[in-house]
Amino acid sequence: GLTQRELSRRIGTTEPTTLMAIQKMEREGLVRRVRNKTDRRKWNVRLTPKAQKLKTDLIPLARDVVSASVESLNSKEVQRLLWSLSEIQKNIQAATSQFEEAVFGNESD
Repeated sequence: GLTQRELSRRIGTTEPTTLMAIQKMEREGLVRRVRNKTDRRKWNVRLTPKAQKLKTDLIPLARDVVSASVESLNSKEVQRLLWSLSEIQKNIQAATSQFEEAVFGNESD
């Protein structure tokens, strides 16, 4: 139930990139856009039952991939990696926000 802008910020992409992904997912029957109840200018993106099933099936697989990718690291190395990735994500979000502000201004969702 997040807006396009909220999704963009969480995943660290520009809003136009997020919109393209949302439109493709809509065509595939994975998401639907619903008017926000408190702000009629905004649209919330919701997973369809088809996507919910995929989520249930894919989350455990994603966890397995992550576990396999760090299995040669000790816990301190994993913590340092996660911290570094978090810092990188913050930097990307800040740069993305600056870019969007410069290009799109303060447009509503």
